[in-house]
Amino acid sequence: MPPTTTAFFERTSFTNLQETFTAMETTSKMNGVVIDGYGGPEVLKHRSDVDVPTPGAKQILVKIKSAGINSVEGRVRQGLFLTSLFKPQSVMGVDGSGVVEQVGGEVTKFKPGDRVYVVCGRTGTYAEYTLANEDNLYLLHDKLSFNEGAVLPIPYFTAHRALVKRARIEKGESVLIQGASGQVGLACIQIARAFGATTIVGTAGTPEGRNLVMKQGADFAIDYRAEDYKDQMKTAFADKNIDVIIEMNCDTNIALDMDIIGEGGRIVIVGKKGEAKCDPSRLMLKEALMMGSGLRLATEEDRELIARDLYAGVEEGWLRPHINKVYSLEEAGTAHWEMENQRGALGKSIIAVE
Repeated sequence: MPPTTTAFFERTSFTNLQETFTAMETTSKMNGVVIDGYGGPEVLKHRSDVDVPTPGAKQILVKIKSAGINSVEGRVRQGLFLTSLFKPQSVMGVDGSGVVEQVGGEVTKFKPGDRVYVVCGRTGTYAEYTLANEDNLYLLHDKLSFNEGAVLPIPYFTAHRALVKRARIEKGESVLIQGASGQVGLACIQIARAFGATTIVGTAGTPEGRNLVMKQGADFAIDYRAEDYKDQMKTAFADKNIDVIIEMNCDTNIALDMDIIGEGGRIVIVGKKGEAKCDPSRLMLKEALMMGSGLRLATEEDRELIARDLYAGVEEGWLRPHINKVYSLEEAGTAHWEMENQRGALGKSIIAVE
């Protein structure tokens, strides 16, 4: 699976994630999935005695209906990332959807009963309840189910920022999405079309992935493993300038991206799996740009704009979250194992909590 960006979690000013979770009074217990020590999927343990957190003055308690499963959570589980936040016995999960259960005394944007989705809260989302700061929540459109709402947060926010804020996509441009069948890639297809791209080409390594890419609205889906990959690319773009490349796996593709990007084009790196080596001088004659993208530097205003665009996308009909597979809380370990061992990405899976 092409990796979802992890830069978002490295410094999130809007969630204060660099602080250790504060001790909170609890009044009851809940079901949740905790990290029972760092390691493989087997360390994810379902428990029925997890404390329900109590919101502070500017915090909100959300009754989780569905939790998203993100690739970054594999690194968290292994103790490779966010260890100061996700300690052993912490609840796993960084995003999800649900209903506002309780609000702190200084909360002004939300009230009990509001349908919302969470973009990285103060506690994990693989549980019946999660705690979030007010600016971590966004209204969930009534036309979306809670399962669909759990697909939104990290993938769509990441895709929007990469295309709109970083690449500054314009109407009439052509877009190549490397790793288009993954959760961020599918969101990129929909957002690129909504913002006026006229040619959208996605790559995927399996027939199922390529079928999904086409179903989501791409003009062409190409097997990046094929021997005639470059010929297929030339046919797909019909000798047009490739204006924007969204790259999910730069350690594998970055040299190729620099070869095929058009004059004045933009390569936006969203993810990688290993070390990337390239010669930036390839960009000189084309005056092309290569840049990174993540949510780490997104301001509160940036995030509000993304949320408004996504809400409008539901109204207009172009935003259609794709759910790969639905698991239960008890199946969290299985979900992680399958995420890390599947052949080819097929969008985002979720955990149906209720």
